[in-house]
Amino acid sequence: MERLKAVVKSPRTEWAITILIIVNAVTLGLETSPWAMANFGPALLVIDQAILAVFVLEIAARIAVHRSAFFRDPWSLFDLVIVGIALVPAAGPSRCCAPCGCFAFCG
Repeated sequence: MERLKAVVKSPRTEWAITILIIVNAVTLGLETSPWAMANFGPALLVIDQAILAVFVLEIAARIAVHRSAFFRDPWSLFDLVIVGIALVPAAGPSRCCAPCGCFAFCG
């Protein structure tokens, strides 16, 4: 558990999540373009799903490390809700909220 705690609290992890948030925002923006979807749609969707999987793992790791304290932190709850919304198949445009999630990790 100490190793996981070190990874969760690492500045490198924070930077990696921040970069993924930015990449995810760009990807989701491109998904609104008919041209981009026609030319790169499958790749954009794979990138989107892969980044969402990383966000889910990051939240699971934070819950494992912080336990009940995770649920007392408003930013952590915000992340959980945003990523949870992105996991709902019918979320549609609400998926655009996913990049907003995990910002608490950086703050």
